[in-house]
Amino acid sequence: MFIFYQIDILIYSALLNFALAMYILLTYTNKKISTKIFLGILFSSSISIILEGSSWLLQNHKDTALIKFTSFTNTSLLIFQIIPAFLWILYVDYKIFQDIEKLKKRLKYYVIPGILIILFVILSTPDHLIFHINVINDFIRGPLYHLYLILLYVHYFIIIGLVLSNRRNVESKILVTIMLIYVIPLIFSILQITVYNLSLVWPAFTLINIMSFMILEKDMLFHDTLTGAYMRGEFEQKVSKLIARHRPFSILMCDVDAFKKINDSLGHSVGDEALVEIAQIISSNKRTVDMLVRYGGDEFMILMQDSDPNAGELLKNRIMTAIKDRNQKKQSSYEIQLSIGVRFVPSDNQESYLSILDDVDKLMYKTKPISHD
Repeated sequence: MFIFYQIDILIYSALLNFALAMYILLTYTNKKISTKIFLGILFSSSISIILEGSSWLLQNHKDTALIKFTSFTNTSLLIFQIIPAFLWILYVDYKIFQDIEKLKKRLKYYVIPGILIILFVILSTPDHLIFHINVINDFIRGPLYHLYLILLYVHYFIIIGLVLSNRRNVESKILVTIMLIYVIPLIFSILQITVYNLSLVWPAFTLINIMSFMILEKDMLFHDTLTGAYMRGEFEQKVSKLIARHRPFSILMCDVDAFKKINDSLGHSVGDEALVEIAQIISSNKRTVDMLVRYGGDEFMILMQDSDPNAGELLKNRIMTAIKDRNQKKQSSYEIQLSIGVRFVPSDNQESYLSILDDVDKLMYKTKPISHD
């Protein structure tokens, strides 16, 4: 009965991961990089759970062929479960930095722990140093089993290091969720090690996957499908709350100069490409905690919750420098030009939302060239 109870938990866990993945595939029309990585986490988690469930299902069977199959299944599991751990590193990295090019550069360092674990499993399997399957098809831990777990958790130590070293630039919801990604599975792992014949880790990760979706991925439904930026309604609610609570913040209004010319001369598909590229440039220069919003057709807003009155101007300078560098490379048939207005709102502000918006709009138009669309 106990074995079937364990199998039931694993079946439910696999189904929950798979169902969540299918929901995202069917619901999200424009999937950001983080969403694609998250889908990889869900599918690889489902496969890992199926592999572990197969091992539990075949326990207490003395057939020689089944024993070999169980040994193969467990070896596959030890190797395959590296994939969701590795994908979690990529997911956290992208959530913190939101820069796919820099992520690609760091990729080689993230791959190293996984490669070492695979080599360790392959070299240790013939001598049964990590595990062996006994005559009744039970999984028996070997002398190096705990070392394998420590090596596997190197991935999660990397995640914690990324978060702690960038905690000032990470949204609180991301910080809390990522800490849970580490703490909850660690607690369940200790329980699984201490209380033998319990399968708790994958149900714990399933719980984390669901929590991560609810906290980090579900809000993608409130993002612009083209650029991935937040939509106008979310921005208006956020600013109104900050004004009501007397919190200091800065607003940057960004308008694309001569955007109509790009659309008319090169086509709307090229115009869309330009908007996506602009959103990427802004995202790679702002902090994770800063809110990028597609406010209108070719207009973006950036909300910075910062008490520094110069923070907005500093971000504006970074964006303008990045655009200048981009144009100098001449890698496309058009140049990108932005007009950016910046307005700092102190904590003792008495102006309304509309008044602040009108002011930053005027500041933006002052930076525009004389001939603009």
